[in-house]
Amino acid sequence: MGKSTSGRNLDCESTMILNSDQKALPFKKFKLNYNEEKGNYLQTSNTTECVNGLKASHKNPEIKRVLLDTWSRIMTDAVMSPDFRKEKDSISGVSFLQLSMIYLTSSMINLERILLFM
Repeated sequence: MGKSTSGRNLDCESTMILNSDQKALPFKKFKLNYNEEKGNYLQTSNTTECVNGLKASHKNPEIKRVLLDTWSRIMTDAVMSPDFRKEKDSISGVSFLQLSMIYLTSSMINLERILLFM
């Protein structure tokens, strides 16, 4: 069983999946249970969109778990983006966005909320 498959038994009503790998989740009926209309699914590796998705999940009292699949894809895509290579301050910009995600996720953790990083 892989990392993504391990999320198949999580309660979709209280779990948000942030899918930065941008591929279909490897379990049956994931599109019925997880989708953007329900507010429990986001498919992006854009750091700003990930931060906004995490903020939205934090405001939703129904969301008790956030599964971020995978952190390394977000970092890789940020470094490989054309914007990163164009801008002279790109290292500090990417570092700031990554630090923002770490800070945001650490502020979300409490006894009622669990964050799972893959």
